[in-house]
Amino acid sequence: MSSLDVVLIDAPGREAWRGPLPPHVRERLVADAHLDGVLAGALPNDGAPVRLDRFALEMDGEQPRLRVVLGAGDATWAKSYVPVQAVRDDVEVLVAQLLAAKALDAGTYRFRCVPAAPAPDDGGLPLAPLPRRLPRLPLRSLWELGLTTPPRCRHPALLLPRVLGERLVAQARGTADVEVGALLVVAPYLISEPVPCRLAVRVLEVVPLAHGTTGTAPKLRITPDAVAAVPVDEERGRCRGGVAHSHICDDTAEPHFLSADDKQFATAFFWRPFSFQCVVDPRFSSPEEALSAFCWTDGALARVCWTLIETHDSHQEVACLPPVSLS
Repeated sequence: MSSLDVVLIDAPGREAWRGPLPPHVRERLVADAHLDGVLAGALPNDGAPVRLDRFALEMDGEQPRLRVVLGAGDATWAKSYVPVQAVRDDVEVLVAQLLAAKALDAGTYRFRCVPAAPAPDDGGLPLAPLPRRLPRLPLRSLWELGLTTPPRCRHPALLLPRVLGERLVAQARGTADVEVGALLVVAPYLISEPVPCRLAVRVLEVVPLAHGTTGTAPKLRITPDAVAAVPVDEERGRCRGGVAHSHICDDTAEPHFLSADDKQFATAFFWRPFSFQCVVDPRFSSPEEALSAFCWTDGALARVCWTLIETHDSHQEVACLPPVSLS
């Protein structure tokens, strides 16, 4: 089973660096393909592990495609990706790390993906990979989830109770000159109605991460231990969905973006299909203006719309925050 290397090419066209992509890149694409197979009804939605039968670069005409083939019993599912799109965020993080370590000169770089070189046989005992699995996703209708208007977007439906959105905004506005963060505890569902994307992710809880972070004010650096300390139970539908964090903004700053540090945290820890990132702009007081969401779509982070739920009850009225078209 092949892994991927990335080759960085400088402005004159020379190879400037070559090295492996982190293992979580492959795991993210496998998980994305796994969900795709579940949504299509080709792979079972039972929470059991799946096999990785193939992970390799293939030529499709003149363009390389990354093909992922999964299996569960006699069932199989395959999905292909454009490599430079599917790993763009990971390469951006990698370049930032190389620049910080002075292993790469400042400049403009293009990149391409190539099969990883075979590891030398050192006589060691090969270790089997951890079983790849998504939690079983319960089937719910849009009406039960509080949506009265079917979503038309190709990305997962992100459902945020207004009271929790207001709590995130209040936390950020309380210390607008210092970044703050919170873990989003979520419940992923399958939508029973025929919509463009049948995955819904409902935010159940926002847990402030004021303690367990490192670094000096005003910069927020969330440690893995701080995230792991928040209890979840995936068998009962409570998952770690991502992080909400604020940015310090002046009047001229772009309000909604992911920094290189944000992307590094997203790619390393929140790469599953129901994971997403929330950015809070403390200059605004309403969730509609202050909150923006970024989730994984076909292997890449993209800004998407929220669905803001007015109450915690079922049969709720909802308001959709401004969507971003995904062509």
